[in-house]
Amino acid sequence: MLHKNNGYKIDYCLLGHLLGPFMKFIKLTFLLFLLNSFSQQDPMATLASQLSNEDLSMVDMIDYAKSHTKTDLEKAKLFYYWIGQNIKYDYELLERMSSNNFNTDEYLYNDSPEMVFDNKLAVCQGYAVLYKWFLSEFDIFCTVVSGHIRDQRNHYIELEKDDSFRHAWNIIEMNDDWMIVDSTWGTSLNANKASYYFDIPPQQAIITHYPAKVQWQLLDGHLSLEEFNKSQYIDPLWFMNGFEKQPSLKTDHEYYYFVYQTNPNKEWQVSLEVSHDNSTFAPIADAQTIEQDEFTYIRFERNQIPKIAFFKVNLLHVNSLGESVYTIKDIIN
Repeated sequence: MLHKNNGYKIDYCLLGHLLGPFMKFIKLTFLLFLLNSFSQQDPMATLASQLSNEDLSMVDMIDYAKSHTKTDLEKAKLFYYWIGQNIKYDYELLERMSSNNFNTDEYLYNDSPEMVFDNKLAVCQGYAVLYKWFLSEFDIFCTVVSGHIRDQRNHYIELEKDDSFRHAWNIIEMNDDWMIVDSTWGTSLNANKASYYFDIPPQQAIITHYPAKVQWQLLDGHLSLEEFNKSQYIDPLWFMNGFEKQPSLKTDHEYYYFVYQTNPNKEWQVSLEVSHDNSTFAPIADAQTIEQDEFTYIRFERNQIPKIAFFKVNLLHVNSLGESVYTIKDIIN
């Protein structure tokens, strides 16, 4: 949650909410399903759907990829989309793991790509292990990365306590380019969401994914865990819906400015809410939206904002008449 202290220095509050996210998850899942009709599907996602209908063995799938793709990038995308379309998340195992009510043997199948393939069921480790197996068959470098994630439920990672926020994903390399790939989070009917988690920009991945080995951040300068926890949490939906860079909050002697790179997708608009107690939020009165030099500025007077203030950022999906169709709440909070 954006936070302003009484010195007017912008800081960030990373306190998560434990009750609201479940209902929000249901709402956002439904909205993402609706958005699917507006999305253009990657050709490799279409090919993956065709491959899903073939009922092939793992070895036969390798031959299929050889005959239906031309480049390593196409192969990497093909198996990424196939896994997202065919491997179901093992929520029962996750629940047992979270409550320490499981034995090690129940988890071990996630270390076996063959068992994950046969069962069509896995937690994140299984997704990553299977993806590595497919790419290794084409001599494409792929490693399984372990670490922690944060989301709406938990903005602050404590390594010794947050076992339920452990996660696994992949790093691949081809043509001297390194890519972050999360086939678990890419499991979606929505084309925008599915494509986003293939080759996630490192500056965006570090908002949600903290690898155990800092080298896999793929950043010029590595973030410590403390820096990660202090950084602003932004829901990936912000980027999926066309906002390319992280927004910022600036000020002068008279106004505050919420600044972001203008979204070419005019179906999305941004709204702000403010609270003095981090509980009851209300829209900011008389906020003006100004577009200039590829940036959008939401300007509002400083004197209407309490010395201690908390902000929320929402996304409004609008129709061709500029009328709000629905709102995705708390994109940044």
